[in-house]
Amino acid sequence: MGKTKVIMLSSLAFSGSTLFGLALGRHSRMTTLGEVMYLERDYHPNLQCSCGERLGECPMWSRVVKQANSQSVDVQFKFDKKWKGVDFDKKGFNFYKFLLINGFRPQRIYRDDQIENYRIRNGNFFNLMGKEFPDTEYFVDLSKTPERMEVLMGSPSIDAYYIHLRRNLKAVYKSNLSRRKMTRKGWGFKMLRESYLLHARERHRRKVFDRVPKSKRITVDFDLFKAQPMQEYRHVLNWLNLQDEEIKDPRSLSIKKQHLYLGNRWLFSSDPNYDVQISESSQKVELNRLERMSFNIFKTLLNPNFKD
Repeated sequence: MGKTKVIMLSSLAFSGSTLFGLALGRHSRMTTLGEVMYLERDYHPNLQCSCGERLGECPMWSRVVKQANSQSVDVQFKFDKKWKGVDFDKKGFNFYKFLLINGFRPQRIYRDDQIENYRIRNGNFFNLMGKEFPDTEYFVDLSKTPERMEVLMGSPSIDAYYIHLRRNLKAVYKSNLSRRKMTRKGWGFKMLRESYLLHARERHRRKVFDRVPKSKRITVDFDLFKAQPMQEYRHVLNWLNLQDEEIKDPRSLSIKKQHLYLGNRWLFSSDPNYDVQISESSQKVELNRLERMSFNIFKTLLNPNFKD
C-alpha cells in the first residue's frame, strides 16, 4: 500500500480553518477529519459528532475507533484518554512551546524516539483511514500547528500537502481578543499576551511553511475564499489534480454529511436540517488605540516586514 495523502492546513487559530476544511470535505474524494492531534485524548462515545449522532453510533467514527483499538502494532494510535501525547500536541502554553515558537526545531527539543513514535502513531492512523475509506484520496487535518507539520514532514508513510490559509493578522488578533482563553487564564495583560503569541506563532508558521517543497504547498486567501468560494475551491482542486464537481450551493457546508467531533460549538446541533453558510463580510476590522498599540509593539519587535 502506498503513502496516505494528507492535506495539512497551515494557519493561525481563528483564521477560518474549520469553514475552509468543511468546504474541502464536500468533495467526494476528500474527507475532513478535524484536529487530528486531539482525536485520541478527547474521544468519548457519548460526544456528539457534527453528523448528529453520538460518536459511539456515528457511522464513521464507531468504525474507525473499533479498528484502531484492535490494532496489534507496536506504536498504536488508540482512542484512549490515558494517552498523554507529546508536549507540542497539548493545549495551552509552556516552556517547550515557548522554545518552539521562537525558532527551536522539535528535533532539538525532543528525543529521537519521541519524534519517531509520533510519526509512526500518526502514520498508523492515516494508513488505517486509507484502508477503511479507499474512495477518499485526501484526508484533511485541521490541527494547524507548525511543529506538527514539521515533524510529520519526515513521515515515511504520509504524503503531505500543505495549504496556507492566509488571513489579515489584525482580524485574527481581534478574534483572539474577543474569546476567552481558559488555557491562558493565569496570564494577565491580555492584549500584549495575544499580540506576542500571534506574531511569534505567525513567524514560526511561515518559517516551517517555507521549508515545504514548492510542489507540495499552496496559499489560499480566506477573505477571497469567502467572497468567491468556488474560485478558490477550484484553485485547490486543480493543484491537487482532482476532478471539479458541480456543487449546487457553494456556500453551504453540508455539516450533517461530515464527521467532526472537535472544534467550534456551532458544528454541533441536534437539528437534522442544520447547516452553516459561508457569508461574505464587508465589515472592516477596527482596533482601538490600546489594541493597536499592543499589536504594533510585537509586530515591530518580531515581524517588521510582515503585511497585516
